[in-house]
Amino acid sequence: MLFLFGLATIEAIAFPLPVEPFLIPFLLGAPGRWKSYVAVVWAGSVLGAAIGFALAFWLFEQWGAPLIAFYGYADKFAQFESWYATYGIGAVFIGGVSPIPFKLVVLASGALAYPFVPFLLAAAVARLLRYGIFGLLCAKFGPALMPLVDRVMIWLLLGVCLTLGGLWYWL
Repeated sequence: MLFLFGLATIEAIAFPLPVEPFLIPFLLGAPGRWKSYVAVVWAGSVLGAAIGFALAFWLFEQWGAPLIAFYGYADKFAQFESWYATYGIGAVFIGGVSPIPFKLVVLASGALAYPFVPFLLAAAVARLLRYGIFGLLCAKFGPALMPLVDRVMIWLLLGVCLTLGGLWYWL
């Protein structure tokens, strides 16, 4: 579980992949423990959001802007900045449950100096909703998908390893 906690923490700051693909084997392997896995991932994500917010608030010019450019999120960041001006806390919530990379929401919130407590509350609720629904669906319907996961898992792991290896080599 420490792996999931650490991964969720890092994902909220800088990891390029969402947590869900890594969470699936745990949920399918022990569907009765889905609430525990969701709680661990949620706690890691909220901690990562707090850390990422602080880093972006204090170090945006040095680290945040280059990280956004590295991941190719400059357009999404500009879009989020526009949403922020219009919707405020709703933008944080939407970013926490939608396919928009959460690290972008975290970095933008810190960089734009959004009030920390409302940010963290919106992020916590949004991430709990996202991971809770995902965990419940995997626990309820996942066992029927286990044969498919068994066939695809080796390719998924190979893809992740190649991606990480490529990033290591490139950096």
